[in-house]
Amino acid sequence: MKSFKDSAGREWNIVINVGQISRLRDRLNIDLAKLYESEARLYKEVVLDPVAFVNLLFVICEKQAAEKQVTDVQFGEGFDGDTYELAMEAFEEEMLLFFPKRQRETLTRAKTKGEEIRTKAIEIAHTRLNNLNVTEAAERMLSGSLTN
Repeated sequence: MKSFKDSAGREWNIVINVGQISRLRDRLNIDLAKLYESEARLYKEVVLDPVAFVNLLFVICEKQAAEKQVTDVQFGEGFDGDTYELAMEAFEEEMLLFFPKRQRETLTRAKTKGEEIRTKAIEIAHTRLNNLNVTEAAERMLSGSLTN
């Protein structure tokens, strides 16, 4: 079981099992068993969409929310950028634990490679920003707008 804290300091446990997958199918029409299939379309639509992802997490954490007397709106208000990232990491780790060992190993390798790609992309972006000549960029921008 993986967990994260929201921006209000409340701790939420993420548990993925067949019962949760069934509830998510019924309530949100999301099939977590297919999360990493078909070029990760579902992953992009659900996990990378903050609203869809928080809705998914609320269904997963609904019993905890009831115990804490937290509504779905209050739950959503507990997410800022950092919380979203922490929740995503906890969710992804829990999802990996759900799959059988052979499948888990492949998905773990893919996740690791994806993280390496993201890290390298951020490095490249930082390098380009650090090397950016602001004057030249502004002149190019102005010359382009003046000729249009």
